[in-house]
Amino acid sequence: MGKIKIIAGIIVLAALVIGGYFYLQNRQSKIKEPLFGSISTTFKQPDKEDSRTDTTEKIDKPFDSGQTEEIKPLVGLSSKTIAFENPTEIIFHPESGTESEIQEQISKPEIPSQISERRFKPIVPPPPVSEPPVILATTKNTEEEQEDEEEPEEPAATSTPAVSPVISIFFSDYSITSRQFSVNWQSSSTDILTYDIEIKYGFGDWQNWLASTTATSTVFQVPHDLMTYYFRASATNISNLTSDWQEIEAPIYFYPVVINEIAWAGTGTSSKATADEWIELYNKSNYSVNLNSWLIAEGKDATTTVVALQGQINAHDYYLIERTDDITVSDVTADLAKSFGGSGLSNSGENLRLVDEKDQIIDIVDCFGGWLAGKAAPDYRSMERVNPYLVYDIPGNWQSNSTSSRNGLNVDGQPVNGTPRAQNSVFDLEFFYLYEPQETNATSTKLKWTESFLPDLNDYKIIRSYNNLFSSASTTIVAATTSTDFIDETLESETGYYYKISACDLTDYCAPSNIASTTTSAFPFLWSEPQLIYEISTSTPDDQIFDFILDVGNQPVIIWSNSSSTSETGSSTGTTVNMLNNKNKPYIFWADYNSEGWGINFSYLKDSGQRQATETATENLQQIIQLRVLVDSENTAHIVWQNDQHEIRYIYGKIE
Repeated sequence: MGKIKIIAGIIVLAALVIGGYFYLQNRQSKIKEPLFGSISTTFKQPDKEDSRTDTTEKIDKPFDSGQTEEIKPLVGLSSKTIAFENPTEIIFHPESGTESEIQEQISKPEIPSQISERRFKPIVPPPPVSEPPVILATTKNTEEEQEDEEEPEEPAATSTPAVSPVISIFFSDYSITSRQFSVNWQSSSTDILTYDIEIKYGFGDWQNWLASTTATSTVFQVPHDLMTYYFRASATNISNLTSDWQEIEAPIYFYPVVINEIAWAGTGTSSKATADEWIELYNKSNYSVNLNSWLIAEGKDATTTVVALQGQINAHDYYLIERTDDITVSDVTADLAKSFGGSGLSNSGENLRLVDEKDQIIDIVDCFGGWLAGKAAPDYRSMERVNPYLVYDIPGNWQSNSTSSRNGLNVDGQPVNGTPRAQNSVFDLEFFYLYEPQETNATSTKLKWTESFLPDLNDYKIIRSYNNLFSSASTTIVAATTSTDFIDETLESETGYYYKISACDLTDYCAPSNIASTTTSAFPFLWSEPQLIYEISTSTPDDQIFDFILDVGNQPVIIWSNSSSTSETGSSTGTTVNMLNNKNKPYIFWADYNSEGWGINFSYLKDSGQRQATETATENLQQIIQLRVLVDSENTAHIVWQNDQHEIRYIYGKIE
């Protein structure tokens, strides 16, 4: 009986297998073509009108040769295992009331590389109406294959790396004529801890100005004219990272623009031409200058505006201002054409001021008492500046147009006797001025002159003469200096001198200044009151005195005397002291007796050999037995003598 059951079971099993086979053949004929018919070449996406929601689990893994994948049936569902050549994909079909599993192998394309990994999306065939949707899945069926698959990397922790700060530096209230302005710095970074600010003067070295500051601006007081100041800033953040230095420069030129030429009388004889005044400015600096809000005003207090300026003047360029219209100089374009304030420029003179936007006076032409140069009818010549680099008040620096150089035509087509927007006819860069000597006394005088703008200037030579012809016999080169002042201390009293300065370049080419003169005063000798400093109680000492001293410059001063010397008048005898100072000038001190009594006298020999008039220190003294003299560093003579009453007395006097 048991055997019969076994045989019956085998038959039933065989029937099930055979039935399953035919069932599979029937299913294969239904699903194979729509599912895999296009896989042998390249997958095509379904048309938009045929697309439907994909309810399968997407497979985004490349195929590996010989791979077989297998999953277990979902709980409550029967499964059909479909085996690929590589890999095996398993399709589960839930079937109501059955637990049978049917495995079906379907061939995969032989060249997997033809299918993009991102584009390879298995297409789910439409299920039979009576069956639920199909779920696709892939599994590994070996542990080695599972180990070969890369594990997804953990996402890296995200953090913002620390970066160096960025900084900028800039000015406010700055112009080339500024006496002070603000230096500002800032950073767009939000983690700034401190700033460092450095300054450099011209070609010097960088210096700390503000170190580790939290401020973002400061005021700079300009210490010197004609210099470029450099500023740089750096920032440090909380990560201790430092920015690059950011640098900015501030050239300073207090007086960059001058009033260079004035046609105060107009340009010609017609009524229009006589009113056609014009003024020319010149920029002597190396920088463009913004003239907006600048003025040319008249009066010492610049109370009346002649013309308000606008625009800019380029470096080493001219700026022409024409009164009323731009036909004042008909063939030269004006930089500004405007009516002049008041009634224009007076032919009797004006006191003009060039004022910048901060009301700082940049240049002055003080002709209130009359124009320094230029002519009205019939020549109508302009007044031209000789050297624009000299300050405004230099005598001789204004001259009339020479007519050797002219530029432009007036409204009537006649040549303008001036040089609007061109170099002046009298321009001379070598011109400089020697002022009249100051502080002249009996033996010295002080000289001062303007700077020379001779190219490659080497030094100034001080030339002195006894006459204004500077003949060789009476002319001396006193000294050479690089300064613009000098004190001549080698003069004689009551003597006239003439000076001129030669500005010399490196090749010994020299440009002379004007001539200045002075006369020294009489030699002053101021005596003090005699003082009793010691009384000798012994007998009279030897009359003969000899001494040798050094002055403050360690130069020798020789002193000698005798007790029986004839006085100037020859009336009596006394004591004489002779001195030769460090300038080899002899001084003579002597004591003698005349009708007035005993006295101490002083004189010296001039360079000419003549003897200076006698100066008497005191009279009505007792007989002088001994006399000594010492001259200190202040050129004060200290005199000590002994009289016949055994008294030692002392006086002093200035001998310069």
